[in-house]
Amino acid sequence: MAVRDIVGLLSPWLDYPGVPSKAHPGGRDYRVQSPDRKTGLRLAALAALGRRAAEGESLTAAEVEQIEIGDDQAEDFATMVLGPTHELMLTDGVADMTVQAIARDAFYCFTANEALADLVLQGEAAARDAASKKPAVRSGRKTAGSSSSRASSGTPARTRNRASSRSSGTPAGKAKKTA
Repeated sequence: MAVRDIVGLLSPWLDYPGVPSKAHPGGRDYRVQSPDRKTGLRLAALAALGRRAAEGESLTAAEVEQIEIGDDQAEDFATMVLGPTHELMLTDGVADMTVQAIARDAFYCFTANEALADLVLQGEAAARDAASKKPAVRSGRKTAGSSSSRASSGTPARTRNRASSRSSGTPAGKAKKTA
């Protein structure tokens, strides 16, 4: 019987390099561990409900409640997806928008794949760019455009690491990706 080393094919974490924060303005690397089985199953169930809703399938009120994430639940979602890294990001003072973007990215990477995560973040960046080009209306006055001092790089950088002790020239040995 052959002994198979499947560890080289697994992706036990995601790395997000150079994330700026109050504590680390020049950026700090954050590692998000793959969720445990119970959390992974819950995230997969949420993703399946989301796909059904996106396809126009009717969901029950209870199912809708499961996938709706309000302001009061955003921290719970981020904690569930990011695990202990979420608390570290909060302690370091990472911007909420960045934390939420990383949580969504990790969610799609863990429940689907990196390609879908990239598409979602690209779509969000395109929508944000389109919205910033429209004149904003506040207090009845139109502004000449977006004058936000917020620096945005579009999508967070992500590196998916695969633990590998394989010495063959298989793709598992070349699986490190930087988005």
